[in-house]
Amino acid sequence: MARILKTDGSEEQVSPKNGKYFVAEEIHGFVGGYFEIIITLRSDRLMFGNEDAKRLRLPLNRKATEIAAWLRPGDYVSGDVLIVSNDEVD
Repeated sequence: MARILKTDGSEEQVSPKNGKYFVAEEIHGFVGGYFEIIITLRSDRLMFGNEDAKRLRLPLNRKATEIAAWLRPGDYVSGDVLIVSNDEVD
């Protein structure tokens, strides 16, 4: 099951509307705009975030930054993110 990690520290379990996989419009809604894969996590999971999060100065996402701890030193994740397994995206 997919989950959204919000910048306020809360977390929400989500499922695709069609019951099988998330489509682009759904991901846009979860991350608040155009999205990108921030990082591929272990266990074939992807972290999607707003591609303009830093430029828009969206708030720091501490949980997402901790999960993506192997980013470049000093890098961080901003904005809400969606974490899904590879088979949950079209």
